[in-house]
Amino acid sequence: TGLVFGPWLGALYAFVGALTSAAAGFAVGRWLGRDALARLSRRLPRLDKLLAARGVTAAFLIRKIPAPFTLINMVVGASRMRFVDFMLGSLLGLSAMVISLAMFGPHVLEAVRHPSPRTWFAAGVLLVLLAVAVGVDRVLRRRRSETEAAA
Repeated sequence: TGLVFGPWLGALYAFVGALTSAAAGFAVGRWLGRDALARLSRRLPRLDKLLAARGVTAAFLIRKIPAPFTLINMVVGASRMRFVDFMLGSLLGLSAMVISLAMFGPHVLEAVRHPSPRTWFAAGVLLVLLAVAVGVDRVLRRRRSETEAAA
């Protein structure tokens, strides 16, 4: 999208498309339910607990796994992860890649072969976004714990 629409509109269109697709896959997984998730593997109930407990951080890290995007969205949708956590983690997890590809797409291969300050900047952006995802996740878990304790 960055090559066709330029870096700014390309990044915007890529975000809208990726997040819309993520939300649709999540909705299908939620509709299918946890029973469908449990039938896939005996390990998935444990994954379900992890996804629900780690929310934003888990969604962020899931976006780093080279696996089919739609399948991941459906599995997470069938889990107990909150939709808001999933979308925030997905936004943060996709940000570095979308921005990097839209801005530096034509130069990515060259950057991998011959790292430059731009390459280190992109890696830094990824680390900052991971730190933000972990921080947001901690704040949300603390608030949930306080709410549950008050109830």
